[in-house]
This record gives sequence, structure tokens and C-alpha cells, in this order.
Amino acid sequence: MMRHQNVAPGEGGGFRYETGAQVWAREKSTRAWVYLPPGTADTVRPDGLTWKAYAKAGNLLCGYPGCAVPFASAHGGVQKRHHFVHPKGGVSHAETGGELIWHLTAKETVRAWAAGAEQFQGWAIHVDDVPIVMPEGWRRPDVLLISPDEQRRIAFEVQYSELTGSQWLARHRHYERAGVVDIWLFAPIPGPLWRRPRNVPRHNDALFRGTWEISTQLSPVHATMLEEGRVPLWLDPSALAVGTATAQYRRTWFPTRDTEQLWARRKSGTPSVLVPEPDFAACWVSSDALATCTVDMRTGELETPTRRLQRSSLERDQRAEERWRSRQEEERRSAAAARAAAEKARLAEAAERRSAELERRQAQQELHAGERQAALSALHTAQQAAASRPEREDEVEHEEPQQIAPPVPPVPAERPEVPPVPRRRRSVRDVLPRWLGGR
Repeated sequence: MMRHQNVAPGEGGGFRYETGAQVWAREKSTRAWVYLPPGTADTVRPDGLTWKAYAKAGNLLCGYPGCAVPFASAHGGVQKRHHFVHPKGGVSHAETGGELIWHLTAKETVRAWAAGAEQFQGWAIHVDDVPIVMPEGWRRPDVLLISPDEQRRIAFEVQYSELTGSQWLARHRHYERAGVVDIWLFAPIPGPLWRRPRNVPRHNDALFRGTWEISTQLSPVHATMLEEGRVPLWLDPSALAVGTATAQYRRTWFPTRDTEQLWARRKSGTPSVLVPEPDFAACWVSSDALATCTVDMRTGELETPTRRLQRSSLERDQRAEERWRSRQEEERRSAAAARAAAEKARLAEAAERRSAELERRQAQQELHAGERQAALSALHTAQQAAASRPEREDEVEHEEPQQIAPPVPPVPAERPEVPPVPRRRRSVRDVLPRWLGGR
């Protein structure tokens, strides 16, 4: 299994939605939505008027439901986004209409993008008017794209209000059963699905301080989407941009069979831009222009440049892991071959020792056998000799005895005669002590 360490990104993003900046308006004559590009308040339109002059002429109306007040002008600055403004003293929807304005302009942003995308030439585009009906119920997507042959359908849901993971999963399954690709775009304005992280501990591997401007907490619905293999997306109608949930990792080690850690890439190595894990508390939001996005019908996702980068990073890491595992397997095979060769040499040496010992024992046995054979031969010879001796004695008895003269005894030398010494008889006094009267 691959392991990573989350690190701070190295390049900034431009995803920042300003709630109070109304950059969409309706044409007074056609009620069609028009978009004010960034920094173009003084730019000349095709009709020869600047956006500011065109708005001052009363040609652009506020798109907030029930308002329809002509905008007084269009202005902005270097730091602040160029936008349309109401007449002085008039109403302002910056505080109360942010959610509704975002929802309206988000749907129009998706519709305008699909209408101009080469991928959807000839497709029918429906906004809030075609439901997806199933036996268990129906749902009406915010924007629905239908192919010319009516075999492919793409539903866009722009979501600001709170949504639980189970609710999203039920709606996602509804679209799946209907054969509809569903793409969800969340609102990057303060609300239940967009919260800036206050203090995310470093030890939770969720978010490190970096140079990217935008980061957000991941809600339970985002975690459910990540578990289902879907990456959360946020839509910024004011910049015509899509934000992709991402996290930058730096590979530190690969697991081995014995749970050791092998350092495969230093901290100075190239980080990988990958999809956040479902248990992350927060993530970075990488901004991409909506015009650079396409819909991948195979995966059912809105393919942003960040998603392509995530896939390429994942493929690169997988290739690196495969190379590492291949090297590990080669090293294991080499080690196994070395062990097999050593074992073979040990067995050959043991066989030689056994052969030498066997030869020694055979030689010793042959020697002992020769000695036993010689001893048996000597014994047999002795037995034969012993068995033949009585016959010889019998033969001796039948022989004539030889005439042997008797031995002549020696003549003893004469001794001089010595007269005998008379012996005295002993009495009682001879044995008594002197004090008793003995001698």
C-alpha cells in the first residue's frame, strides 16, 4: 500500500469568490444573462459603449428575483473585482442574496459553458425544466444536457444548502439507476459546505500551511463523495472557474513485507498532487478556468486540469512504486538464489564428508574383517592341530619302550661325629620370678 506525507503547495491559486460582487446581469430587452469579465468595467463593448456606460444607460437589470432594478454603473479597482452596482440609496443583495445570486448565476454559468463547448455541440440544454423520473421518485437537475441521440444525459447539480452524506448518496444512486451522469458543484461562499479551516493540527496529515490562498474544511458529504471515488468541486461564477479538492503529498517510504520503512524520496523531491483522503479534515482548492474543463463520460466526472494532474501524479507514483517493488522482487530473487547456491554448496560439502566417512568406515570394516578372518584361520589351524594331537599320543603308546638305566643317587659327604649334650630337666623354680623364690 502507498504512504504519503502531506506538504504545503508551492504555487498559488486564484480561486476566490466575492459574495457581494454582482458580475452577472440581465439584458433589459431580452432578459438574457450577461457576464462582466474581471477588470473590464471601462472596456469597450462591440456596440461601442463601455460596460460602465452601457449600465448607466439602464440596459442591465439586477438578476435577483423580485428586484429587476437597473444597475447604475459598473466599477471596481485594482484589488476589488469589477462588478455592477445598484443606484445609491437603493437595495443591496450583498448580505441577504448571496446564496440565491450564486445559485442563479451558477446555473447560467454552466449553461453558457455547455452552449459554447465543442464537446456539447448539438446537445439540448435544459435549465430547471426536465425531471429525471424513476419508479421510486423523480429529481429535477439544475442543468440537464441531452445528446442528439438522447442516449447520453448529464445532470449538473449546483449545491449551496446543507447536504448530508446519505442524502447525496441517495441522489447519486438515483441518477446512476437512471443512466445519468451527475456532476455536483458546491458554492464557495460561507455556508454549510464551505468553511475555512481555523486551526488544523499538523499531525492529522490533512493540511499544512502553504502559499495557496484558498482552503476549506471537508464536510461529511465531501468525505462520502471521496469514498465513492468522486472529487468535490466548487464553482465560482464570478471568475468562471472551478475549484478542485486536492492535497499535495510527498512520498516518504514504501511498506515492505517486514514492515520496515524504505526511504524512496527525500523531502526535496517533487511532491505529488493527489486526491485528499476521505478522513482529511481539510483540503486545498485548486482553481481552473471552466473553459478548460470537459466531461469524462467514462468516469462521469468534470475533468479539470487539476484532475488530470492528479491522475498523472497518481500514475507516476504507481510507476515509481512498481519500479520499487520490481527492484525489491529482484533483490529478493537474487538473495533467494544466493541462499540456494549456499545451501547447494553446503549440501555438496556435507555429501563429500558423508562419502569420505563412508569410505573410512568401509576400509575399517575391511581391515577388521581381514583381522577376524586371520584370527579365525589361526583358530581353525589351532583346532585342527589340537584335534590331530591325540592320534599322535596313541601312536606313541604302541611304540617299544626304550631301555633307560635308573639314575645313580649321589653319595653324601661324611660328617664328623659330635658328642650329644646332656639336657637338664626344668623345675618350677625355673619359671617363677625371683621374688617368689625363682632362680
